[in-house]
Amino acid sequence: MSQLTLVLPTDLGGSASSTPLGGSYVIKCGDPDPANAGVVHQTREIKYNTWKASIEHILQQDMPFLSSKIIVEDLGVKDQSYWENARRFAIVFEGMDVNMPQCELASAINDPITGENIVLEAMTLAEFGENLIFEPIPQEMLFTAATRPQVLVNVDGIPAACANLDCDYLYVDTTAQVTGQSLSGNTLTITGTDLPTDLLDVKLGDVGCGPTTGTSTSITCNLLKGAAAGTYPKVEVISVDGVVPLSFTAMPISVTLQTIGFSPNTNLSQDGGDVITIQGSGLPQKIDQVDVTFSDNSKCTVISVSDTEIQCITDGFDPALIDITNPYSATIVVNGV
Repeated sequence: MSQLTLVLPTDLGGSASSTPLGGSYVIKCGDPDPANAGVVHQTREIKYNTWKASIEHILQQDMPFLSSKIIVEDLGVKDQSYWENARRFAIVFEGMDVNMPQCELASAINDPITGENIVLEAMTLAEFGENLIFEPIPQEMLFTAATRPQVLVNVDGIPAACANLDCDYLYVDTTAQVTGQSLSGNTLTITGTDLPTDLLDVKLGDVGCGPTTGTSTSITCNLLKGAAAGTYPKVEVISVDGVVPLSFTAMPISVTLQTIGFSPNTNLSQDGGDVITIQGSGLPQKIDQVDVTFSDNSKCTVISVSDTEIQCITDGFDPALIDITNPYSATIVVNGV
């Protein structure tokens, strides 16, 4: 970065001049191309009070090798007005991959700088190569050599660092296998080979037994809640090493839906709004897993569920289809069954 200054004695500690700064100057810059060493380029004559944007434009026009590679900054002179006693500005060279020779100021020939005891100064504020600015280092350049696959974690799209630079992932094939599975009431029974004895959970669909112990050939546990109706291809046997694989010979588990209570079942309002309580087994854990429809296709909107009871609000019955002689039936669908 080059600093260029036009100054009268007032900026050097003298008294204000009775002859204000006037006239024009030129900027001379050496050619930065080593092949053109010694060649000096010169701008057109520039009025003493020309704004920095115009100086920048003139430099880029008169010295094309500076096009899009310079910024002119007005540094100002303390206690001086640039149109009266002094001008000071800097040329910042951006994108130059070679050392730029020092630019100099000179009085114009046709319209020389006027004033009293004019001083023209030029200096380099920042040498070429003193300050280097790098783009952020790509993440892949920060990876460390590893002989095992690494677990890569992103939080809000930002890669997370590994503690001690070690995120090794080692896949170990297991010999454990589930060969049989059955459900009686809420009791799950698992048989297999080399089964883990300390289990984090044993799950059937959305419900599980919680932490469980067993033997290498058998696991028995009670589900914390009843399983929803449906067919389950496999029971998830979960240990610290992951889910135990299932043998293709193991039979799926089927859970049936049974209802034992439906109330109230009389004097329902034609306009709807009655809260119906349905009791049974095989009921789901989530509202969106169950649908209740009456025989006239009117709905009962489910508002709460548990493994033994669901509640719904009748939507109202079609007046054109009201049947006061024959009881209505209700169809309950769980997980599409």
